[in-house]
Amino acid sequence: GAFYPLFPCLLGAAIFVAIGMLTNNLSAARAYPQSSWGAAPAEAAPPATWLGGYLAKFRGAGVAPPPRSPLTQSGFSFFGAFVAISTLGLLPKAMKMVIPTFPEPLLIGGFGAMAVLLFSATKAPLAQPKNTVLGNGIGAFVGVAIFKAFELAGKGDAPELLWLRVALAVSLTIVLQELTGTVHPPGGATAFLFLIMKPLHHLSFTFVVS
Repeated sequence: GAFYPLFPCLLGAAIFVAIGMLTNNLSAARAYPQSSWGAAPAEAAPPATWLGGYLAKFRGAGVAPPPRSPLTQSGFSFFGAFVAISTLGLLPKAMKMVIPTFPEPLLIGGFGAMAVLLFSATKAPLAQPKNTVLGNGIGAFVGVAIFKAFELAGKGDAPELLWLRVALAVSLTIVLQELTGTVHPPGGATAFLFLIMKPLHHLSFTFVVS
């Protein structure tokens, strides 16, 4: 209800950001966040210790945040997202008139994130066709494969292991996307959603192409 914007939306995002800061900054090649909430931090002398350098990254790397889009471009973003999501919602009903076994549903949560990338961040490498199609397909395949592996062990729907199935699926999706050069964030959501939504389980590997 009214608490949904706070729990899990804002709380979940805050937890992700905190963990992103704690883990990404362990790598010498990474600095997260790139931009801070306010003005860019002032230049400071390089920290003398590893811990000092690690904590210094939490202030941000000084990269300017992305600019606001002009209203005209937001109109195109709205139009593209509306048409794409509406098409996915209406297509199964139309196709079932011709192919009764046409799979449902085509509306899954990952497509919300995909719409933001494709219609707002159109220049981003992660929004390009190769990443969109293959990255999302990898997420779907990994989600089903993890479910099947646990199912073979008799734990496919074990609620006490849901956290493990989801964590493995999202983590493996990221690794495979990186190895194939097809990183696409909604692919992680696709893997995640398959495992938490029991109505999708019967689709098995047809979920990958549906």
